[in-house]
Amino acid sequence: MQHKISIKGNPSLGLAKIAMIGVRNRKGGQISPVNVEIWVNEFRLTGLDERGGVAAIGRLDMQLADLGNVSFAGNYASIGFGAIDQRVLQRNRESITGFDVSGSIELNKFLPASWGLKLPLFAQYSTNFTTPEFDPFDLDIRLKDKLPTFPSLADRDSIKRLSRWFKCNMLAPSLLASLGFGWVSINKPSAPVAIAAFAMVPMSSGLPPVTPED
Repeated sequence: MQHKISIKGNPSLGLAKIAMIGVRNRKGGQISPVNVEIWVNEFRLTGLDERGGVAAIGRLDMQLADLGNVSFAGNYASIGFGAIDQRVLQRNRESITGFDVSGSIELNKFLPASWGLKLPLFAQYSTNFTTPEFDPFDLDIRLKDKLPTFPSLADRDSIKRLSRWFKCNMLAPSLLASLGFGWVSINKPSAPVAIAAFAMVPMSSGLPPVTPED
């Protein structure tokens, strides 16, 4: 007599921590002992994924004479990158890409000098996104292996966007935008001190994460 064992749903091996198999003699072991032999294919690790990764960081600062300055910064870390003192299991399981643009400009340079107005403007835009190696919704399937199973380009972009959104929001906010005036003052040439001065605090925006498309 053949017995069929079925598993309902779509289980993920990435969530399995332990597997147990039990055999029960329904008639009782003392009254009707039964000798059985069971063969099981076990899960066994044959080695660790010791692939190395790369990381890079760059920064560019430009001084626009007395008008202001602009800074560009970017960083990238691939899957498998880690510090020298980190173990294999502590290395990156995702690729991380980020960039930052910031600058300040003296808007008063475009105004008549007789106004005596000092108007420095500061702006910053910073974003980063993380692409996981494994699909966060199917932890035992690599994301690059799952994407080709969807024939539609829109479906593949949606899966990639959801994976990046899930990972970014689990780790840290992925977008920062700020705009403000550090110190605004009016200083007439005839007056030794500023007759009016005020400051505006830069505002941060917690906008939804923006995911650049490949």
